[in-house]
Parts: sequence; structure tokens; C-alpha cells
Amino acid sequence: RVYTASDTGRPSSILEKEFPSVNFEECKRQHDHWWYNHQGNESDYEEWRPYGDGQWYAVPGEPEVIFDARIKELDEWLSQRKETNI
Repeated sequence: RVYTASDTGRPSSILEKEFPSVNFEECKRQHDHWWYNHQGNESDYEEWRPYGDGQWYAVPGEPEVIFDARIKELDEWLSQRKETNI
């Protein structure tokens, strides 16, 4: 779950260039970012992490409802895989 900037990554387009032997097709989505990246106005985002005592965050935290949906999607994807060990 995206909590701080360290929970983000590099776009798959950059990873493809750095690791040409790896197939990133399964990682591609609507956007090149595979981690939570708030889309919309700042007023659409409600901060859920501790704040007010000098804390600040470089990235928006991933809302629980989005995290839960992403984990459900991952679980469904894993259950459709033919591998028994990952």
C-alpha cells in the first residue's frame, strides 16, 4: 500500500529499457505507473495518514478502498496462473 514515496517505483517503460530480457506486458495498465498515483484534484483526496504535527508526505497515500480492489485483482490474477509456486 502506498504510504510514503519509498512505496512507489519506476515506470514500466523505463524498466523495459533497463531490463530488455524481462517481459513487462503483464505489468502494463492504463498508465505507465504500476503503483497508486492519485488522479484528480487535490480536493478529491482525503489524507488518512497521521498529519498535523509537522509530518508531510511526498506522495498521496493509497486509499483503503483502492488498495483493497488492487489486492482483489492481484488475488484473481494469481488464481488464474498455471504455476503452483511463485
